[in-house]
Amino acid sequence: MSKRYDEFARPLGLPSHDLPQRPPPDQLIRYAVKHEADRLRAELVESRAPLFITLGNEALAVAAAVLGAELPDALSHDSSYGSLHRARIDGRAIDVLPLVHPGQRAEVWLRAHENWRASLTE
Repeated sequence: MSKRYDEFARPLGLPSHDLPQRPPPDQLIRYAVKHEADRLRAELVESRAPLFITLGNEALAVAAAVLGAELPDALSHDSSYGSLHRARIDGRAIDVLPLVHPGQRAEVWLRAHENWRASLTE
């Protein structure tokens, strides 16, 4: 944030950032699995949603652990992007759709997502 926000904010007279340092992804995943898995599983069961969309690799890793499912280890920007994966929860099937996090603005991911969207209308 010091580089991305503060350098932008300073000339405009805006306050400097006040956010804590973001933990590394593997630490966030471990925390979510350890402390949030039961709640997440219960919410999925209660929702009876037929589709679970994950946004980004961290959410995908947590979903794999929560569902006990074999999901991709990470998103790929190749032709497999936007593929559905089947999992089971509480005795019923649920489709998992791993997508890129909307905050990921790298051109390769924007292109992969746009190609996937275009394929839905073909």
